[in-house]
Amino acid sequence: MWVALEDRGFEHLLLSLSPVIKADGIIVRDNGEASYRAQYIIECDLSWRVRHVTIAGKLTLTADGEGRWRDASGPLPALDGCFDVDILASPFTNTLAIRRLQLDERASATIDIVFIDPRDGQFHRSTQRYTRLSEATYHYASLESRFESTLPVDDDGLLIEYPGYFRRAWSRHLSSTLT
Repeated sequence: MWVALEDRGFEHLLLSLSPVIKADGIIVRDNGEASYRAQYIIECDLSWRVRHVTIAGKLTLTADGEGRWRDASGPLPALDGCFDVDILASPFTNTLAIRRLQLDERASATIDIVFIDPRDGQFHRSTQRYTRLSEATYHYASLESRFESTLPVDDDGLLIEYPGYFRRAWSRHLSSTLT
């Protein structure tokens, strides 16, 4: 569970690892002007490639594990080559790229992802860069918005903090079961 630091809110996540990796989460935010609640489910194969994402009542996308996506209307060629999703206001979704990339220390990767706004289910392609600074620290950069942050992670690749935005409030250690 992560708590928001700049406004009121949290993200709660249940992560299961068998027979597929499944993240069942809820995001609750209230910035004083607007509030929302979004429930999501993300399913990944055992290589941490996203295969299915649902924002309850708003959006369902599926991927073939080779970077091709579709929704209920059919193929989404604008998303070709994306393997990860990033949900606005979710510290968890950074873990998807961190776990899938398995970067060596000082290595960097620029990736295209599906960026999803959970408030309305709108999505688009976005480019991000991850650099592994140390065993437990990554540098994240959104090349679209020019936002950057240094992200401390635990042994499972889950964020401990998103400086200025989120702090982990509780976690059950998973290292013995994550591969």
